[in-house]
Amino acid sequence: MDPESAQAWYNLGLAQHAGNELEPALASFQQAVKLDPRDADSYYFEGVCYQEMKDFDKAIAILQKALAIDPQHASAEFAMARALQRSGHVEEAKAHFKLFQHLTSTKIGAPIGLSYGEQGHYSTVTAWRSRRGFRRE
Repeated sequence: MDPESAQAWYNLGLAQHAGNELEPALASFQQAVKLDPRDADSYYFEGVCYQEMKDFDKAIAILQKALAIDPQHASAEFAMARALQRSGHVEEAKAHFKLFQHLTSTKIGAPIGLSYGEQGHYSTVTAWRSRRGFRRE
């Protein structure tokens, strides 16, 4: 209902990703990033889509953006390690896996989960009011 809502695009991307609709999910996360370029979670999911599409170079570039915004983003560290590993950068991958383990074992960062409230701050319910208000027509 609001094409200028990063949260709406993010949640659409989550639904599309859950349905294995990778290209539409990628486009939705890219729109969320366009509307909120400081949201590490949107970059993370964009990177995950690229990784699942086996475009590891793009995944790495996007995940670097997520980690630049939030260096303690555990899921971005894990995804970065996997993308690096799959693209043949084994030593770099080991460093990112090690950092992921440190972030999660010390509880500095928590990985994104599948449960409500664990898929990023945009994944939770927000009250919405139409521009026309609640008046009946």
